Amino acid sequence: FLARFGLLFFVSTVSYCHPAQLEIDYQNGNDTSGIPMSAVVFQMVASSVLACCSFAYLLFGLLCFDRFTSRAFLSTQDPVASTAIPSGKYDAPSLS
Repeated sequence: FLARFGLLFFVSTVSYCHPAQLEIDYQNGNDTSGIPMSAVVFQMVASSVLACCSFAYLLFGLLCFDRFTSRAFLSTQDPVASTAIPSGKYDAPSLS
């Protein structure tokens, strides 16, 4: 879960944009960006929500609410064996 948290937080950090960049361009007379402010605000909100979700994922992972970590910590078996995907044969339902 730590690697997933790191990836989510990295993506939210890289994708974050700030409206001050547009204001700096406007003050320097470079009003040719053509990016509407609503798109910038949407990107800011989406990145912030992704960052909050990544921290919630970290918290739930540390508290063993994640399915795989809870199985590993609560099992009396080998952690690798207890978190493995079951290898039972899956029989698809027939359409006839």
